[in-house]
Amino acid sequence: MPTVTWETQVRGTNSTRHSSHPRSASVTSEFFLVPGRSMNGQTLTCLLSHPGLLHEKRITHVLSVAYLSDASVRGHEEEEDWQAGKEGVSLKCLGEGNPPPTYNWTRLNGPMPEGVKVKGATLLFQRPLTPDDTGVYICQVANRFAAKEVRASISIKAESELQKVNVVSASVVVVGIIAAVLLCVLVLVVVFMTLYHRRKTRRISEKYEEELTITRENSIRRLYSSHSTSTRNQTEETLHLRGDSRQGSLRGDSLRGTSICSVLSEEAEGRSYSTLSTVREIETQTEQPPAPVLAPEEEKEEKEKEREEEEEEEEREENTIKAAMTHFVQENGTLRAKPTTNGIYINGRGHLV
Repeated sequence: MPTVTWETQVRGTNSTRHSSHPRSASVTSEFFLVPGRSMNGQTLTCLLSHPGLLHEKRITHVLSVAYLSDASVRGHEEEEDWQAGKEGVSLKCLGEGNPPPTYNWTRLNGPMPEGVKVKGATLLFQRPLTPDDTGVYICQVANRFAAKEVRASISIKAESELQKVNVVSASVVVVGIIAAVLLCVLVLVVVFMTLYHRRKTRRISEKYEEELTITRENSIRRLYSSHSTSTRNQTEETLHLRGDSRQGSLRGDSLRGTSICSVLSEEAEGRSYSTLSTVREIETQTEQPPAPVLAPEEEKEEKEKEREEEEEEEEREENTIKAAMTHFVQENGTLRAKPTTNGIYINGRGHLV
């Protein structure tokens, strides 16, 4: 039984029929495809094999598809190439087909200008362009199966118009540059003014805070000075009152006092003055808070505490006076300083320190 196969790169389908006879057999194969422009020139090969054949038999067909592609015109895309006085410009018509197409150039609503030549698919301008070359040029592409056309609109500008356009373009460019420069300057001015105002505001704030701090310090100093002076005066008055009251209680040979105790002693060779001074100063550096209002029982307890503190203070003062009196001796109703090796003598007078 013979076999038939197809070898090709073309997309399609095949159909095979077999028939048998008493002493023979036959095979029929068909290949179906949809013609396309891309199939033109492709090969389609039929392969036949049979046990009675020494080699496969190959039958090759070259596909020929008749078509005509869309036409297009190249050469007029750049407007700079189509200005008055330009030389060597051309238009080219592009198209493909099977069989190969022919090209025909015409001008809409008028004949071709002088100095323009058609050479195959190309329209040549063999002279400098003039405004008279403005128009619509038509390219017709055709073969025996189809015909198509494409149009190209050409506009030739005079030199005066070109100069006007150039002036306008230059003016637009200059205006754009000036606007950009002004915008940059404006941005810089805004940034500079913002920074300047921020710096100025910061300086004013710092100066205000500094002046406020100085004012507060001066106020605190004045308040502290006045309070310290009043407290010191009150303390000195209290001490003087206590000293006066206790000087009146001195009897006989005893000596009591908290302010100043002066003893004069006379010797045979001269006079010596011994002075014992005890000074107590109380300085209040911080303002005492006002005493809270207490209940009657709490007031009694507070008074008792104050009385006990006063008694303890009096005892300490008496002990201090007694300790000071150990440095003196009583002779004939007078107090004399005890001799000591620590005495310092100045100008012939002995001052016991």
